[in-house]
Amino acid sequence: MIDNLGSSLPYSTCADSKHFFVRLSRGDWIITQKKFLVKRCPLENRYAAPHYEPFGDIFSSEGTSPTHHKYTGQENDSETGLDFYNARYYDPTLGRFISQDSIVPSAMDPQALNRYAYVRNNPLTLVDPTGHSWLSNNFSKIAHEVVPFVSPLIAPNWTVQSVKANRQSYIPASIAFITSGGNPITTVAAFATEMGMQTGEGREVTNHVAKEVFVDVFALSPQNANICSNIAIRMAAMAAMEDTWSQISPNQLQAIPLPEKPENIEGGSAGSVSPFGPSASNGGGEGEQYYGLFDSNGDQEGTAMDRPLQDIYRISSPLQIDHTGINMVGYNEGSVPGPLYGSWGVCHTAANRTLFQAGYGSTVSSLGIGGWTTHVTAVIYGNYGGGLYRAAYWGYEANH
Repeated sequence: MIDNLGSSLPYSTCADSKHFFVRLSRGDWIITQKKFLVKRCPLENRYAAPHYEPFGDIFSSEGTSPTHHKYTGQENDSETGLDFYNARYYDPTLGRFISQDSIVPSAMDPQALNRYAYVRNNPLTLVDPTGHSWLSNNFSKIAHEVVPFVSPLIAPNWTVQSVKANRQSYIPASIAFITSGGNPITTVAAFATEMGMQTGEGREVTNHVAKEVFVDVFALSPQNANICSNIAIRMAAMAAMEDTWSQISPNQLQAIPLPEKPENIEGGSAGSVSPFGPSASNGGGEGEQYYGLFDSNGDQEGTAMDRPLQDIYRISSPLQIDHTGINMVGYNEGSVPGPLYGSWGVCHTAANRTLFQAGYGSTVSSLGIGGWTTHVTAVIYGNYGGGLYRAAYWGYEANH
C-alpha cells in the first residue's frame, strides 16, 4: 500500500492481494493492476475511499471495507476521530492540530505564527507528513529529487550502470569542464544547475517560462518554446552562480583607473591574439581607458584596458559595444586560438580566463570594467567560455 507521499503502508487492499491502494489528490482510490492494465477494485471488495474537504473532513465516501489510513495517508484513531501525524494529533473537523508545533518555521511569516495551524492554512497545495511543519515535506521532496544527482559527487560509484543512471548530472558537468578549458567553477555551476533543473520545481519553472514567455510573447511552437526555455534558464542559472563566485571568492582584485597607458605593462594574456585582442599591452587606440589591478596588499598584479570596439563598418559605436583586454603577472597559459572567437567566447571571456589562470577570482564584471556587453556575454558564453557549446547540448536534450 502506498500513500500520496510515496511511503509504504503495511497491508494490501483487497482479499486476493493483487490490488493496490493509490491516492489521487486528497481522496483514496483502490485500483487493481495486472501487467499494464489498471482497473478499479470491485466496490464490494474496496476499502472505504473518502472524498475530503480541504482540511480533511469527509464529505462523501465509497467502498465498504474499513481502512485506518485517511486524510493524506495518516492513520486515524477511531476512538477520538483524530489523525495521527507522527509528532501530534490533528482534528480534521477543526482543521487544526490539538497541540502546538515544536517548531516555528518562520518568525517573519504571519501564517506560521499560529502553531496549531495546518500547513499555513493552505491544504490545497501543501501537506504535513511529520506533524512538525509544512517545511518538512518540502525538504523531503527536494531531497528526494536532489539526492540522486548529489550522490555521484559525494560517493561516486564508477560503473557503467551508475554513469547511465546519473547521466543528467555527469554529462552536463563533463561538457562544461571540456568547453571551459577545465575550469572547476564552470563545472560545479553546470552540475548544480542540472541538479536544480531535474527536480520537479525545476521542470515547473521551465514549463512556466516556455508558456508565458516563448509561447505567449514570442509565439513559438510548444516544442521550440520548450527548447528555448531549457537553454535560457540554464544559461541564467550558471551565469548567476559564476557571478556569485566572482564576488565572494578569495584573491580579489581592485581596478584603479590610470591617467594614461603605462609605459611598461607586464604579464601575459589569453586575449593577445586577434580577434580576442588586443590585450592591454598591445593597445594604443582611440578612447582607451587603462586600469591598474591591485591585490589586497596594494601590489599591482596586472593591467586592464577597455575601449569602444573598433570595426571598419562603425556598427559597434552607436551600440556602445566595448572591448576589454587584460595582462596579468604570472599568466603563462598562452592565448586562446583566434578561430574560437564567437563560438567559445569573446574578448571579455578571454580576459576572465586570464584572471582565473593567474590565480584570481575577480572577473571583468566584478571589477566594474566594461559596459552592458560585458554582462550579456557573461550570460551567453559564461565567465570562462563555452556557453554556446553547452547551449547546443541543452537544446538537443530538450528536443529529444
